[in-house]
Amino acid sequence: MADHPITAKPFLGGFERSLGDSALAEIDPLAVTHIAIARGSVDAFAGDVKTLLGTDPPAAGHAVTLGERSWLINSAPGQFLALQLDDHDPLLPRLTPLTSSAYLTEQSDHWVGLRLSGSLAHATLERVCPIDIHPTKFPIGAASHTLTNGIDCLILREGDDRFVLLSRSASAQSFLRMIETSLDYVS
Repeated sequence: MADHPITAKPFLGGFERSLGDSALAEIDPLAVTHIAIARGSVDAFAGDVKTLLGTDPPAAGHAVTLGERSWLINSAPGQFLALQLDDHDPLLPRLTPLTSSAYLTEQSDHWVGLRLSGSLAHATLERVCPIDIHPTKFPIGAASHTLTNGIDCLILREGDDRFVLLSRSASAQSFLRMIETSLDYVS
């Protein structure tokens, strides 16, 4: 019998593009875990997060860093997304003890991630995003679900001119085309 290993491939083939000091690149690997607080466990969950991850759960519309390339995002009331933006220091084993106060669902194959950075990042997003991403309104660590030209997107401000953009993997090509086209128009 032939040996045919199954190998994961990035949804966008490891897309990378630079324009001057700006860049648009697929985030690969990307690990995403959805966390839903169990009914009546808000205080227990907050305590577990503090004990296990060394931080308080972020407020609505915000994220906290869990290390160099990992974030905990408050994505909806009672719901969080844990992101691991590389394959160093896997996050899921650190999250597993949260199951005493929350439900965890591994969703990495459901999401595609892009990192948009550089001096054109703001202008690129302003063309397609209805939320105010000015640094005074959307500081580092801010996160929001929004529609970008009709495509569902979660935006996380990772740095001054650096954003993580997440969308459903089923829309990966359309999402990339929309962000790349906006980048082209502002360059």
